[in-house]
Amino acid sequence: MGNKLVKMIMAGLKFSANEIGEVAEQEDYTSSAILLLSISVLLDTIIAYFRGNGGNSGLAGMGLTGINASIGEFGSALIGTFVSAWIMVYVIRIFKVSPSFNGILRTYGSAIIWTILGTLLGLFVAGVPAMIVGVVLWLAYNFALLFGLMGYTKIAWWKSFLSIVLTFIGVFVVIMVYGMIIGAIF
Repeated sequence: MGNKLVKMIMAGLKFSANEIGEVAEQEDYTSSAILLLSISVLLDTIIAYFRGNGGNSGLAGMGLTGINASIGEFGSALIGTFVSAWIMVYVIRIFKVSPSFNGILRTYGSAIIWTILGTLLGLFVAGVPAMIVGVVLWLAYNFALLFGLMGYTKIAWWKSFLSIVLTFIGVFVVIMVYGMIIGAIF
């Protein structure tokens, strides 16, 4: 798993459509992708416990702290990763390709290194610089995802971009509903 994990991370860091596509096509990279995605979710959850939830979640501004923030962030991060991948499988079918859920997870797994780096840097940087770094690394994640989708599904860049935008809209709606549920509970 070690070499596969490194290859997956390096493919995402290089924004390489070919390398991410190669990783996404190979079933034996699925556990590495799930590991990276889970690390991202767990980091967000742990940080929410200590800092309250905020920028990484669809629940920013709710004022949740401690375990409530962790629960809220955990659900939001799961939606942002695993539910997003599921939605992407169906959105991308607009372009007459049929990716597998695991293939999309592997594509997300390669790109997620950018949000992991953003979360880790957020531990050391605060205020406006943290927001700027967060936006830059979120954009890097989306570029890695864009190139990864191009490499995996062999679609044009604009189709990949549109798939990301439409998936983002779907995830936004799900997170809004989730936020209303969490708001009613806490």
